[in-house]
Amino acid sequence: MEDHVLYENYLNGSMNPGDKAAFEQRLESDKDFAYGFKVYKELDEMLLLAIKREEFLNQLREVEKETIKEVKPSKNFSSGKKWLVAAASVLALAILSLTFYFVYFSQPDYKKLYAENYAPIEISFASRSAKTDTAVLDFAIYLYQTQQYSKCINTLKSQNVPDDLSQVRNTFLGLSYLANDDLNNAEKYLQLAVKDPQHVMYDDCLWFLSLTYLKSGNIDHCKQYLEILATNESVYKSRAENLLSQL
Repeated sequence: MEDHVLYENYLNGSMNPGDKAAFEQRLESDKDFAYGFKVYKELDEMLLLAIKREEFLNQLREVEKETIKEVKPSKNFSSGKKWLVAAASVLALAILSLTFYFVYFSQPDYKKLYAENYAPIEISFASRSAKTDTAVLDFAIYLYQTQQYSKCINTLKSQNVPDDLSQVRNTFLGLSYLANDDLNNAEKYLQLAVKDPQHVMYDDCLWFLSLTYLKSGNIDHCKQYLEILATNESVYKSRAENLLSQL
């Protein structure tokens, strides 16, 4: 039986007690056999991160067949050493597989993180002013909260609001564009809103601006605004810290 088959049977626990004892005794007495097992085990553990064991073994057997055909036999060329030559040939495949795995599968799923963290802002109308000069803004917020985002945008862009409420206008324009998946305009208006740290919805803007960048895959900018929230005494502090830990 080929050495690598013995290695595999030992690792997957399919040996009977007698074969297992003989295998372990050979590890103690045969340095080439023990070294081959060490290499096989390390390669096996590494490749399991990216490909299934069965796929690896099939690839290994094919490479071994081709390699043994090309290697000139000698009296001192043991089956264990033949396997090591094959294993070295497979190492390049292992590196490529792992590179593909880490590049394409180890990154967080940004769209999933966005979906887990996004929720529309809720505004209590009972606490809002009844002044007529805020009527346009009140109506726009009502449209936002009833998920009529395009109407909210049209209302805010076609009607004037008092200067002291311009940042609230920018905020709800940004939020509505974000809800409509218009990330460029969402960024534009939320960026305008965060220019004023005294703005009553400043923390809200930081949070949703970070989510805008998260959804667009701009993780450096996302982290930039999350870090501001994480260092401030904000209602978004714990959420920002949690999201940062996942990026």
